[in-house]
Amino acid sequence: MTDRPPQGAGDRPKLPAGVAAGHPDTARVGRDVLRRGGSAADAAAAMVLAGCVAETIFTGLAGGGFATVYQQDTGAVTCIDFFVSVPGLDGSEAGPATTIAVSFGGVAVPYAVGGPTVAVPGTPAGVAALHGRFGRLPWHEIVGPAVRLAEAGSPFSQAHADLLPDVAAAMVLGDGIGSYSRTDLVTGQRLLSAGERLHHPGLAGTLQVLADQGPDAFYTGPVGRALVAAVRADGGALSLDDLAAYRVIDLPVHRVPFAGLQLSARGNDLDGFAETARRLDVAAVAAGGVPRARALVAALRAPALRSETTSLVAVDSDGNACVVTHSLGLGSGVWVGGMHGNSMLGEENCCAGRSPRAPGCPR
Repeated sequence: MTDRPPQGAGDRPKLPAGVAAGHPDTARVGRDVLRRGGSAADAAAAMVLAGCVAETIFTGLAGGGFATVYQQDTGAVTCIDFFVSVPGLDGSEAGPATTIAVSFGGVAVPYAVGGPTVAVPGTPAGVAALHGRFGRLPWHEIVGPAVRLAEAGSPFSQAHADLLPDVAAAMVLGDGIGSYSRTDLVTGQRLLSAGERLHHPGLAGTLQVLADQGPDAFYTGPVGRALVAAVRADGGALSLDDLAAYRVIDLPVHRVPFAGLQLSARGNDLDGFAETARRLDVAAVAAGGVPRARALVAALRAPALRSETTSLVAVDSDGNACVVTHSLGLGSGVWVGGMHGNSMLGEENCCAGRSPRAPGCPR
């Protein structure tokens, strides 16, 4: 997010209101929240939950993420960490995970699924924190659109249909078989196609519990207990102690100069976006042609990073903004009430000390 160094509110540039997301249904939910007078954080929270219905190739209620909130009146930037955390507070040790073959862009990637890969989810707590700290609308108006979307299902996007064959080994497991595949009289079992309805039986009810009982249902209540039972039955280490101890945390804000403004990003920005922007020769980019190309190459030169996640942004009529990145990893094959357990402990990037909540992962 870009903002000027702290000045009077009238001196700060004001962004136009709007939303952007990884699926049309997700974006529509955010747009409607803004139209009802919701804040940027309200819209972002509602879009996260909608994405947990429409974008389940990438994300889900049992995942986690990061949010950055900009407040127009003060110029303050707040970075919120609701990423997953490593389980094991009760002394439990996970059994061996199941190694699978997935690929991205035709490149094979080491991955594992099963109960041992399920980390402590952060999304329910993170959405509630966004709404509680920066929201305006009642809680049920934040969760309600996702409930209705889950009841009806959502059109499977072309981008997700293109990716599904590469990640089917993680997604078409357990209850995912019925959601991500169809029985064809000619070809037999086939993967879900673009435009077909993606529906997760039970997810609307799980979201309704979130609407009625709040995030506590996922950490000390019935949904959390059901998730722990399912994970431990499949060899995982997730415990009720882990869920009860989970907390959303604030991260330091990393600020760098950018094009005469100040760019703010979360302090543990794993992709180094702020430093990349700082290195960018803005004048050369504006000049175009060969200087522009050279400037972009110089700033962006770095090892390629994987990106199986989804992001969204919302800006309200007051100029407040909220950006969220959230993910499920891929999926563990452990399902509870239409909710897919994350596979973050089976993901190499999360287990390489790159996450503040995952200094190392049990194997």
